[in-house]
Amino acid sequence: MKFPSNHKTFLIYLFVCMNIYSQNSFEQSVTKLIENKEFRKVEILLKKEISIKNNVRLIELLGDVYGYQKKWEEAKETYKKLVNINSNNANYLYKYGGVLGMIALENKFKGLGLIDDVKKYFAKAAELDPQHINVRWALIELYIQLPGIVGGSYKKAEEYALQLSEISPLEGYLAKGYIADYRKRNYEAEMNFKKAMEHIDNVKENYPRNNLNYQIGKIAATYNINLNKGLVHLNRFIKNHSTSDNVTLDWIYYQMARIFKLKGDKSNALISIEKALALKPGFTLAQKEKKLIEAM
Repeated sequence: MKFPSNHKTFLIYLFVCMNIYSQNSFEQSVTKLIENKEFRKVEILLKKEISIKNNVRLIELLGDVYGYQKKWEEAKETYKKLVNINSNNANYLYKYGGVLGMIALENKFKGLGLIDDVKKYFAKAAELDPQHINVRWALIELYIQLPGIVGGSYKKAEEYALQLSEISPLEGYLAKGYIADYRKRNYEAEMNFKKAMEHIDNVKENYPRNNLNYQIGKIAATYNINLNKGLVHLNRFIKNHSTSDNVTLDWIYYQMARIFKLKGDKSNALISIEKALALKPGFTLAQKEKKLIEAM
């Protein structure tokens, strides 16, 4: 039961750690522009402000903006400045390692030479911050998707899943299920995902990793469990949706349609699947789901 990703491999969590802090009026206006995807305008504003103040929070935000646009080289240089300023900041190391990974993804000639650096910066970030959930997810993605000959390792991925368990049992079960699913160990994956669902009452409405709400919704739809709570979390994803989420809204409505179908609610199932198709007309899975719903 793989979760959808905008990229083929290991760095779907890179930009979900967009700066969360008390913002002044300038930062609030910039954040609003980012949510509206006016990235070029944000670049100009941030560069001008940085030339005056050289504020590390703004430099990080500029790196994020480059990342949203897949301007990996610019993002790399921006995050590198932050690492040079403070090499013990876990989030700077996480983002710098992540953007190196994206460069490796898109340039196979550079890729092999960058993998060791990606591992190094991710591992140091994890060491510096024992509570950093996203870097551990990124390390799991890295180790399960890399071929063994260039450093892939299910054992290492499982070690980071265990670390996630120590931070949050829910995150740990999701990670263990994810690894098992990737290895096509279907029963093991299902058991871990179902155990994860036993912990969803501990998820607060403002949980910082919004993609977790999607994961809960998809598990509900896939295994026909906790359907009402699955809908609650999918709606929560929509409410908290931002540019930094790696899951797009068409997937949310697709999972909602599946849940409504399981509940026997044809009307809401059709409404949800139409929303998914409106957002992504060529969505093959949604087209198939629509036929199943219409046949109810």
